[in-house]
Amino acid sequence: MDLSENEFSSPELNPSGSISHGLRKALVSSTNKVLVKVPGFDSLEGQRRSTMMAVAWGLTGLILLATLAISTVLFSGNESTEEVWTASFFDPDLRCNINDIVEECVIFDSSLGPGESVTHTWTYDDNATLAISAGSMVTYCNPATVDSDVQHSFTLESPTEFASTGGTTIEVEGGGFPGEESAIGFTNRHTTFSQPANLSADSMEELQGLVDSVTQAETWSTGNGLYTMTIERAPSGPLNSVSECDFLSVIAMNRSVEPLADDFNVSRTVSSNSNDFSPALVGAFGGSICLATATLAWLVARPLEL
Repeated sequence: MDLSENEFSSPELNPSGSISHGLRKALVSSTNKVLVKVPGFDSLEGQRRSTMMAVAWGLTGLILLATLAISTVLFSGNESTEEVWTASFFDPDLRCNINDIVEECVIFDSSLGPGESVTHTWTYDDNATLAISAGSMVTYCNPATVDSDVQHSFTLESPTEFASTGGTTIEVEGGGFPGEESAIGFTNRHTTFSQPANLSADSMEELQGLVDSVTQAETWSTGNGLYTMTIERAPSGPLNSVSECDFLSVIAMNRSVEPLADDFNVSRTVSSNSNDFSPALVGAFGGSICLATATLAWLVARPLEL
């Protein structure tokens, strides 16, 4: 039987097999170039050399998986802290008595006979006056006189305007309070200055800037200047015909006080932000890494066909 020439010819190479062979060859070559830097690798031959390359790809996969796991933990969520700084200008408790003269008030002592008057002055420079109070009363007279019935009046001249009248002078006539006719006065006549609003900022420095903007404004000096108080005793009448009586007079301030840095309050809010690294997504990346490195390890472990 005659056989044709084609039946004895070599079979053609599968194109896909040729490509696979070329990729494996390139992979082995690249792996060799990297591992040749490892001491002792260059002396390995044959299957031992291929096994070492497979191990290298396996370790690469483990490193990539570890990196993925650590990244998932580190970047799965984070915390942020927000600060709110606040401060308030405040009106201190007014303290004023005979034995304790403080910056918010001044006390005058006088002795007046019938028809006599006396003028007292006081320079105030502590800023931010919200309201002014003033009063006068008899503290002692001749025993023949009923102290609470001694008639007198006073006039207060202020360096700042009163919000209720628009003027700077207030007069208080005699007559006084029922049962204490010699005690006269007024309380909390407001000036044109108002208590600053509560302040809020994102930082201590920004808050200090807001405080400074209030205290450096022209209105902060409201109330500063010279106060003049004139007390006058009635000249006649059955209760004013006796000798001298002692008087006590007072001017008192309600003022706004600047908050210092130690008065600042801070509140902190901690919020958590999470990134959606779902198990399915992590599994997909991890699975891909395992499959890819296992395939590469298998490829380099097989001997190259000539």
